[in-house]
Amino acid sequence: MRPVRKQSKIRSVFQLKKAYKVTAGALSALMVCGMVSPALAASVSKDETVFATLEPDGTVAHQTVSDWLHSDKGLSNFADVSNLDDIVNLKGKEQPKQNGSKLTWNIEGNDVYYQGTSTAELPVQAKITYTLDGKQVEPSQLEGADGHLVIHIALENKQTKTVTVDGKKYTVCMPYFTVIGTDMSVDHFKNIKAENGTVQTDSSNQIVAFLAMPGMKETYGDLLTDDLSDVADMLLDDVEIECDMTDGELPSIYFACASDLDDLDAEDLDLDDTFDQLDDLKDATQQLIDGAEQLADGCHTLDEKLGELSSNYVAFHDGIIDATSGAGLLTDGAKQLSSGMRTLKLGAGDLADGVGQLADGAQSLASGAAQVDSGAQSLKSGAGDLSGGLSTIDGNSGKLSAGASDLADGLNQLGAALESDDVQALFSGSSKMKSSLNQLSGGMNQVMQALNSGKLQEAMDGLDSIASCASELESNLSALSAKSGESLSESEIAALQSMEGGAEILRKFETNRQTVDAMAQACGQLAGAAGQIASGAGSVKSGISSSMSSLSENLGTINSGLETAASSYSTMDAGLQQLAKTLGTSVAQLQEGAVQLDSGIAQYTKGVSQAASGAKTLYGGASALADGTGTLVSGANQLSGGIGELNSQVPTLTGGVNQLADGADSLTSGADDLSAGMKQLSSASATVQDAIRQFDEAGTQLSDGSGELYDGIVEYNEEGISKITDNEMLTNLRTAAKVLDEQREFAQSASCYSGAPESATETTTKYVMRTEEVQNTEDEDDTTKQEPEKETLWDRIKGLF
Repeated sequence: MRPVRKQSKIRSVFQLKKAYKVTAGALSALMVCGMVSPALAASVSKDETVFATLEPDGTVAHQTVSDWLHSDKGLSNFADVSNLDDIVNLKGKEQPKQNGSKLTWNIEGNDVYYQGTSTAELPVQAKITYTLDGKQVEPSQLEGADGHLVIHIALENKQTKTVTVDGKKYTVCMPYFTVIGTDMSVDHFKNIKAENGTVQTDSSNQIVAFLAMPGMKETYGDLLTDDLSDVADMLLDDVEIECDMTDGELPSIYFACASDLDDLDAEDLDLDDTFDQLDDLKDATQQLIDGAEQLADGCHTLDEKLGELSSNYVAFHDGIIDATSGAGLLTDGAKQLSSGMRTLKLGAGDLADGVGQLADGAQSLASGAAQVDSGAQSLKSGAGDLSGGLSTIDGNSGKLSAGASDLADGLNQLGAALESDDVQALFSGSSKMKSSLNQLSGGMNQVMQALNSGKLQEAMDGLDSIASCASELESNLSALSAKSGESLSESEIAALQSMEGGAEILRKFETNRQTVDAMAQACGQLAGAAGQIASGAGSVKSGISSSMSSLSENLGTINSGLETAASSYSTMDAGLQQLAKTLGTSVAQLQEGAVQLDSGIAQYTKGVSQAASGAKTLYGGASALADGTGTLVSGANQLSGGIGELNSQVPTLTGGVNQLADGADSLTSGADDLSAGMKQLSSASATVQDAIRQFDEAGTQLSDGSGELYDGIVEYNEEGISKITDNEMLTNLRTAAKVLDEQREFAQSASCYSGAPESATETTTKYVMRTEEVQNTEDEDDTTKQEPEKETLWDRIKGLF
């Protein structure tokens, strides 16, 4: 869209000014018609015409006021208001009763026409000046004169009011539209010029007429500027008539004024509609600008997106080509997959069998791992015990070595002891004990015989001998018993056990020791018997004199002791004989074994130390083995569980492989279809790519075009619409319309020039004025004559006077 040309704007302004001109002309015609036409009927109306005769310079000479009073209800005892003097009923004989400005009419009918005189100030006054050949002259000087005449008429509106519109003060006047006219004879006036007026010529008369609006220029002049200045020029306060005068006479100048603004209704000017249309035009233009901007933005975005689409579609199309190629490869691959799936299907059966066997083996593995773990734990425990024992043995090997030395020393001492006097005494003591026992037995027989024969003293002497022998025997036996109680120490026994042949030596030594112990026991018993004999002998001796009755009991005790001693002695003697046979041999063997024991203990000590170190290493390995076997058991259990789970899923796997095989066949079929479809898609994509390229080019053109459209609309608004809708002229016109509303309200407050009844519902006032003619002959005053027959508009105006 191109911007509106300035010529179009000027044409619009011209049409607006033309409307003002047409409206002004229409108002003039209405006003003139209103001056000679009766008012429309109303309930109570008063139509008033003021006739004023002016001097040639415009000064008021005389005023006559004519009123037409109408009432639909009649004028009987009707109250009227008028400030006129010399009131005369023009169409009847009835006269009103007058009390100051109050009148009372009693007339049959509905209308009364009356007139009177007034000296009140006219609302519109004229000042007329005359210039002849460039010099201002008095009217009387123009009679019979020749030359270039300029008549200047200045009108002044005396009824004004100050109002405030849009924050500014304006002076509004009572809107008196004034027609100015004169009839200039063709015999005396030629070359007539009337700026802003009109000149109508017939055969004998030249009628010059103007439409003036006194005071309106002051009200609207500042609002009608620039292109509307010629409209302001039409709001005339001053008019001029130029002409060439011959044998001059000054014609009468007529003025007709009306203040009825009903003829200037807004509907006639249609300003509200114009302003509304301009506002609509402004809003529509802004919407057009916004829409063009959005369109430009959208087209620009569309162009960008089409560019992106075109670029992306190239890649997409290349992808389709690649995909088409890939579809062929997919078809080949699908066929290979189908073949492979058949092989996989056969392998799945083998896998199922192998997994079953694997599950059985895993269970066996788990069971064996558990046994290994149990053995490893036992090994660990035994290795710990072994290591501890060997450590203890290694720690005690010194003691063993020392015990072996002690054993050797003891054996040497034992060998020496066998050759000692004590041992020899032991053996010789046996003979002594045998002799002592024989003595005891003989003494007992003597005592028994003495007692039987009653030889008490002899019996008591025998008892003393028995007691002495028994004490000696007890002493010897106690020493023998103490000697027989000695045995090997623990370290000596341990040393003998560790040496080669030591066990046999210990067995023989143990046999000898048991013999010695038996001998010791027998010695003890024998000693005890000897003690009993000694005690019994003492008791017999002490009790012979006191009680013969217990003698027999004591002798029995002695005899029992002797028997016991004899029995014990037999045992002891057998032991001594056996000991005598074996001690020599055993001690020699023990001494030889002690030497071997010492050498063996040295080797044993070294072996024990190595065994202890090896046992510690064995324990560490056993611990690691036990930990490893625990992990082995856990792993074996997990393996067994996993293989079991795998075995349970094998049917699913087999089923899935079957489905995969079926799917591979379907894939092969679908791949064939896909390959064929991709070839069709590739062909269609090439067509779409070409279409997108064309769209992209069109989008660029559309973006450029929308941008130009937006720029054009903005220029159209800036150079055209905005200068119409947002210019000073339009603002002034809006203000002028508001001022006109204020002026219309001011006009509605106007009443009749001479006054109007309170009951009046409609009043109108018109003013008709004329100047006196300056002629060679005196003109007759027509103000009181009847209105002549109307022939022309001008004749009608003249006839009013």
